[in-house]
Amino acid sequence: MSVVADGQNLAVPLAATDATNKKFTTDTFTLSADSKIRIKCEKEDGTIVMVGKKGDVQTDQHAILPITVAEEGNYKVEITIDDNNNANILVIPAKTVYSLAGTMNGWGDTDMVESVDEPGTFTAEITLEANGEFKVKFNHSWDINLGGPTGDKYNIMETGTCTNPTNGGGNFTVAEAGTYVVTLIVGENDTYTINCAKKA
Repeated sequence: MSVVADGQNLAVPLAATDATNKKFTTDTFTLSADSKIRIKCEKEDGTIVMVGKKGDVQTDQHAILPITVAEEGNYKVEITIDDNNNANILVIPAKTVYSLAGTMNGWGDTDMVESVDEPGTFTAEITLEANGEFKVKFNHSWDINLGGPTGDKYNIMETGTCTNPTNGGGNFTVAEAGTYVVTLIVGENDTYTINCAKKA
């Protein structure tokens, strides 16, 4: 099964989280405003079935209508299927997941953790070799990846901070090998500050 949206190149897989109770969920994904989504199912014989919500006052009382999501943002979809094969579909706003990708993890993802005392402040600890590099990713995707203010590599340890990171900017670098604490501060109106400090 997967989540699809009308007019968008979107197909987000649904994975079983509780096979016994027929519960399925997606990873976090982004929808534009007024998105219309349905659940795409493929039967064993290859037949495609679309699942949405039942029609209201239409001629066909069981017409499958899309589920409309009014606001742009990040979402997860959860589905529970009962014994009569009726699907309960939940569309849940999801928080953005921030992670560090770089030479320390093969450009994979090291998730950042939000501070309990300072909401909007996220940190992660990474170990870099000399001239190591990293970036900040959103939702484990390269669609948004924060780097330096230009396309050039940015030695963040010259000042310990970057107040104007840009999407697709140059990789952050550190000259010395060591363990570093990287902090992302998410401000109002999608403003970001990235701090980096070497541990003693």
